[in-house]
Formats: sequence, C-alpha cells, structure tokens
Amino acid sequence: MGALFSTIDYDPETEVPDLTEKVVLVTGGSSSIGYETVKLFVKKGAKVYMGAMNGSRATGAIGQLKAEGILDSSKGSVIWLLLDLAIPRTTTTGAQDFMCRKSRLDVLAPSSAHDLAPKDFWKSFDQWDFPGQCLYIDGYRAYGMSKMANLLFSKELQCKLDAEGVPIISMSIFLRAVPTANLQKTFMTLGPILGWLAVMLSKLFFIEPLKGA
Repeated sequence: MGALFSTIDYDPETEVPDLTEKVVLVTGGSSSIGYETVKLFVKKGAKVYMGAMNGSRATGAIGQLKAEGILDSSKGSVIWLLLDLAIPRTTTTGAQDFMCRKSRLDVLAPSSAHDLAPKDFWKSFDQWDFPGQCLYIDGYRAYGMSKMANLLFSKELQCKLDAEGVPIISMSIFLRAVPTANLQKTFMTLGPILGWLAVMLSKLFFIEPLKGA
C-alpha cells in the first residue's frame, strides 16, 4: 500500500545538483520514466547517453526534448546509444560502444519499463548466458520479483565495490508507483471497465513521472 499512499516530499528540479560536465547513461531512456530521467539530467547540464533499442523512438524522444526547449535552454546534451537489453549478449556490445566514446561514467541510471512485458519481448531465452532452464513468470508476480532482484543486486554490488575500495555508490530506489503508458496498457488487459477504472485511480494516487524518475 505504500506504493499508493506514501508521501513524497521531494522536488527533483531543486534538489538534484548541477551536473555540468558529468557523463550519464540512462537505459530505457526514450520513453516513460526513462525519458523524464534523461530530461532532468539534461536540464542539470549533464552529457546524457540515452540507451534505447529503437532508433526511431530515440530520435523522436530527442526531437521532443528539442520541441520542449530543453536542449536550447540548458548546457546539457543527449546522444542516442543503441542498447537492446532484451538480448543480454547485445548489452556487451552497447557497453563497448559507450567505452569507445567516453573514458568515464559518472552516473548509470537503469530505467527499463519491461517488468510486465509479454513473454515474446525476450527475443529468445537461448540468448541468455545463464545455465539451466529459464522460467518465465507472468504479471505482477514477475513485477514484484524484479523489484526484489533490484534490491538484492544493488546491495551485493555495493558490498563488492566496498571490498575493492571503489568509490561508487549503488542504490535501488522505488519512490512510488507511476502511471506510465506501459502500466496503463497493462491495466487495460483487465477489460474495458476495470481497466478504465484502474487507469483513473492510478492518475489520482500515483506520482507524476518526473518525481518517479
């Protein structure tokens, strides 16, 4: 219930510091929360790499930033980076491409909205490098497990970084539910009446994408 009714006393426009000359990579940056994250970092002066698997969608998102005057009114910039996380092996290619362009990364903001993706989103399970059988879990159970995985991964990563004396902070943040387009599409699978009701309630009780970014 905290995801619905918790109070968020946080204003990213004023509380996020100046990020001029900082290099940021946002995955899933062409839409939804990822797009809002990209927008915020650009407004704060960062050089942002928009990780996205769809070139036309990334181009459209960058065009939207220009249309909103974000790129003209700030010192920040945005560059599309081809990054297809649906096939884990191609993630390595995207990382190598980034390292060829930049020698450092100040902020990595993973923001991918595929927790509730249909099974065919994952191009092929044999693309994964994990041994054994891959089990697909549908719906909100998968969503909950993905959030737990984020927490466990961030904690383990921080332990490894601390053990090696690496000055990097690893965090997993979930402020509150956000009425993204993907979530609203999922609600509509409940049927026209329940789906519409769920969408309306989400707009009433969930937080705006910018605060969820």
